[in-house]
Amino acid sequence: MNQNQISNLYHQSRQLMLVGQYQAALEILDQIRTSGVQHPPFLLDQILCCHKLRLPERVRDMVGELRLLSDGQGARLDFLGEELQKMGLYQHALETFRLMRDCRTDAERAVGAAREAALHLRVSSLDAAQEALDRAEFHGACYPEVRSARAMWWMRHDPPQALPILRELAQPRTGVPFPFTAAHGYHLAHVLDQLGLYDEAFASLSRAKEQELQHDPKIKAFQSQQATWRSWHADALAFSREDAKRWQDETEPYHDHAFLLGHPRSGTTLLEQVLDSHQNLQSVEETNLYSTCIDARLMAEYAASHCGLSFSTYVGAYPESRLASLRQQYCELLRREHLPETDTRLWLDKNPALSIAVPRMARTMPHSRIIYAQRDPRDVCISSFFLWCDRTPWSSRWLTLRDTIHQCAFTHEIWMKAKPLLAQDWTVVRYEDMVDDLISCGRKATEFLGLEWQAQQADHKRHVADKVVKSPTHVAVGKDLYRNSIARWKNYEKWLQPYLEDFRPLLRESGYE
Repeated sequence: MNQNQISNLYHQSRQLMLVGQYQAALEILDQIRTSGVQHPPFLLDQILCCHKLRLPERVRDMVGELRLLSDGQGARLDFLGEELQKMGLYQHALETFRLMRDCRTDAERAVGAAREAALHLRVSSLDAAQEALDRAEFHGACYPEVRSARAMWWMRHDPPQALPILRELAQPRTGVPFPFTAAHGYHLAHVLDQLGLYDEAFASLSRAKEQELQHDPKIKAFQSQQATWRSWHADALAFSREDAKRWQDETEPYHDHAFLLGHPRSGTTLLEQVLDSHQNLQSVEETNLYSTCIDARLMAEYAASHCGLSFSTYVGAYPESRLASLRQQYCELLRREHLPETDTRLWLDKNPALSIAVPRMARTMPHSRIIYAQRDPRDVCISSFFLWCDRTPWSSRWLTLRDTIHQCAFTHEIWMKAKPLLAQDWTVVRYEDMVDDLISCGRKATEFLGLEWQAQQADHKRHVADKVVKSPTHVAVGKDLYRNSIARWKNYEKWLQPYLEDFRPLLRESGYE
């Protein structure tokens, strides 16, 4: 197999992965493997496919192969550990970082221990984090990665102690990648907000966002596509309730799947933990499976068809037999995200990013119930504005307050227009009501899903302690409920003042006027 053949096959595998066809992609990657290719990016793609297909033995073997290829070099092991962490393979990432203990230099050993500490903090293994952090500081307390891990530790235990370190790390420096600096600008803003230093918090956010706008090429690409992106989602509303009822009648009934949606920062993670505590329900948190298995496949076929129809018309006329195949693949992969439990009766796809895909769900998932989390739009915008995350077409709109508000309004408009058209059942759960009475709200959502309330659902903290939460709010959701997240927007009212008119229809229509 020559280089051009390998390159073409690899491109095919990447395209298949983009639309959720991990089995087909893996078969191509295995074919390439027979030619002796051992490049790390290629092996990482194989690991991702095997992880998605729940092949743990193959994942273990290929991770071991990559570690051998790293040849004890700290930079390579560091890269591998970070990539495994992004996949959610936390144990494999930890084991990789531990190998850096045997590296030759203090710098490598310090960075490896700092990575261990940060990852232990991520999964709330606090004693292990302290041990790793002590080791990192022994090898080199001055390294930025070690300083960062210490700041994360103080943010958990005594936030004011983190301020000097965060102020230092949030300053741009030659040779330091901008994501590292920007991330610490966000962390600094978070601590300043906790301490009531709102002017400083907003200033820190603004500096960090300016770095992203200047240096992240993805953001310019997403912004250039924004009009098309919005048009695509708005176009999906071109159907009637009669259409939705007909699509539902044409589809073989199923009762084991539901969505938990809502604009990011609206309380979806809190509600998910209550529901996931139920012994007959399994929640799958924030995967891209619906987008890759259904939306991306439909878009690819639409583009290849050159049919001249609008996308919504094309989807509306899509043969049910073929759509059933896409739906089956999505549901099968969704179930593989967790080890199967014999008493599971319902699978919940919790993903705020799918909230603007609701109109297409009327056609693609017409029997899936929808729980939609809602929160005061002003608090949603401030909370989103404070969030440090990987940039997507959605979150790339959170880099200015104006764009954050307009994105919130667009998402709200999609939901308000879609819900009277839907044939499947839906309900709204308000974040403020959850804070006031979590059990009543949790009971309402549980019964809406066709299940009976169970006593263990009342203790969401205990449930969180036994799992790894993917959401950026993983620390907050493990704490007691607190009310200072309600009307938080008032701390930043002077910055919101120019946009109060933009909020009025949102507040009126969602009952927060």
